[in-house]
Amino acid sequence: MLLRKLGSEKIKTLNADFDNIYEAYKKKAKDSGYDGELKFIREHGLILIYVVI
Repeated sequence: MLLRKLGSEKIKTLNADFDNIYEAYKKKAKDSGYDGELKFIREHGLILIYVVI
């Protein structure tokens, strides 16, 4: 499975406003030409957001 990094968010920010952040990253992935699902990986107090290629 290949992943492309889209960005990262703090855990508190993601928990507070998940729906809007999810939609923003889904749009960012689609604008970049990727239609795969988003993957969220927790690392050192951040959530790294990837799209499956």
